[in-house]
Amino acid sequence: MLEEGSKRTERGEMSQLTVKEPKDLIMAMAQIAVEKADVGTLERLVELRKQIKMERAKEEFYQALSAFQAELKPIKKSKVVKNKDSTVRYSYATFDDIIESIQPLLEKHGLSYRFETEFEDKSVSVKCVITHLLGHQEVTSFKTVIEYSGRMLPIQEWGSALTYAKRYSLSLALGLATEEDTDAIVEDLPEETPLDDATLTLSDAQKGYILGIANKKGWGYEEMIKNIRGIINREVSKLNELTKEEAKKIIINLKKEV
Repeated sequence: MLEEGSKRTERGEMSQLTVKEPKDLIMAMAQIAVEKADVGTLERLVELRKQIKMERAKEEFYQALSAFQAELKPIKKSKVVKNKDSTVRYSYATFDDIIESIQPLLEKHGLSYRFETEFEDKSVSVKCVITHLLGHQEVTSFKTVIEYSGRMLPIQEWGSALTYAKRYSLSLALGLATEEDTDAIVEDLPEETPLDDATLTLSDAQKGYILGIANKKGWGYEEMIKNIRGIINREVSKLNELTKEEAKKIIINLKKEV
């Protein structure tokens, strides 16, 4: 009778605990396992608790990210690029602009970021790791090739590429709308293309935009160049060989496919 009553009691306790938080249920089950010296059950409960914590951390991460995005105001674009006649060609948000805008909200919602950088022969890869205070992480990668334009010292080219990679990986990871004023970059070509657009190499903004789209598509550098050749119908081996006119044409085409 005592044994039967004990089973009824256990069933009664379990039926009441199912309406509580999972951690309360697990603790109660763990206590029963300890009392019965059931090591196997205890080990499974430890693993179950671990899985539940991971799922909760993941849910909290996405809730925090959603709240962060809902509260984030448009990021200012402090960097202005002008035409030869001093009119504004386009503007964009710098890496510093982005950090200044997002840092307070990241802290508010328990989110943080860090970068893992890997330098290769002629490229730099950056992993942006977004972490929630409960431990869940999401990683977004961005890789860019260093092309020596001759306008900067080699060390400056590396620094510029690293800043690009950090900026784009962070923007992609957090879903930020911080890319250059693309209306100015991808505007339809006029009937008569200005001489400077037809002869000068692509701008840094155009280059960054093309790399960003290629990264979203999961293209490697060679695949990107191959697709670019198909769009402009001529042989090129790197982005710096493109003119501004060609860059506009490429961006217009790629934008339609995104």
